Amino acid sequence: MLKSCVIVAPDTGSTKRARRLSERLGPTVKFAIIDKRKDIDGTETLDIVGDLADNAIILYVNLHQIVGYTL
Repeated sequence: MLKSCVIVAPDTGSTKRARRLSERLGPTVKFAIIDKRKDIDGTETLDIVGDLADNAIILYVNLHQIVGYTL
């Protein structure tokens, strides 16, 4: 059974927005960050900072960065 939900920032640039959203949604809403790094040889390392177990996950992304911005 799910205890609560977690707002996840997909990168460090989204951290502030995702944290504000989790605070607005209430004290049972948690917060996590996906920390991505590239090594010199080009391999990518992903670490999740936060507890995701037994929670619904909401990935908070900036759609303008993914799709592009068109007027």
